[in-house]
Amino acid sequence: MTAPREHVEEISCQEFVELVTDYFEGALGPRTQNRVEEHLVMCHYCETYAEQIRATMRALRALDDEPPAGEPSPAILAALRRRREDSR
Repeated sequence: MTAPREHVEEISCQEFVELVTDYFEGALGPRTQNRVEEHLVMCHYCETYAEQIRATMRALRALDDEPPAGEPSPAILAALRRRREDSR
C-alpha cells in the first residue's frame, strides 16, 4: 500500500514569476520548491517562461569570462532580480 500523497497548495502564474529566480538559485524551501515544480508540470506557459529564463542564463553565461561551475553568475542573478523588481 502506498502512503497518501501530501496535498500541495497550487501557486498562481504570478507567484511562479516572482519565485523563479529563487528557484533557479536553489533558495526555496522544500515545500515551496515542490509547489513551483508542480506548477511547472501543469502550466505550459510557465514552463515556456522558465525555459526562456534558462536560455537567457545560458546566453549570459556564455558572455561571462569565468562563469561559476553549475550556477548562474552574479551578473545573471542581478539581471533576473532587476527584471523581477521591474515587473512589480
